[in-house]
Amino acid sequence: MIVQARSRQDGRVNLEFSVDRRDLVLAESTIRDELAGQPEIAFEAETDLSKVSVVGTGLRGRADVARTLYRVLARENIAVRMVATSEIKISALVESDLLEQAVRALHAAYGLDKA
Repeated sequence: MIVQARSRQDGRVNLEFSVDRRDLVLAESTIRDELAGQPEIAFEAETDLSKVSVVGTGLRGRADVARTLYRVLARENIAVRMVATSEIKISALVESDLLEQAVRALHAAYGLDKA
């Protein structure tokens, strides 16, 4: 997942992305090497996040799918840390210890818990 957003500071942007835990050390090392000598650029890594996704064709035209995802996670008091969308997928980063709760709640909301 990669998200770029305007910073609260004029002329700056925030770039957020996720990597698999097994790639974190290499990613951090690479970023720190690239930012060497640029103290005005901040870098921060956060762990213990997991991705939950809703997958299906034609999601771009289905606002109700994203609305349901947000509504369900809010009802479950699960904060969405980052969201990325595509034609076939809506993915949200949530705290890892809430992943199973998020998956179960979303399965129920989309009727996937029925036999």
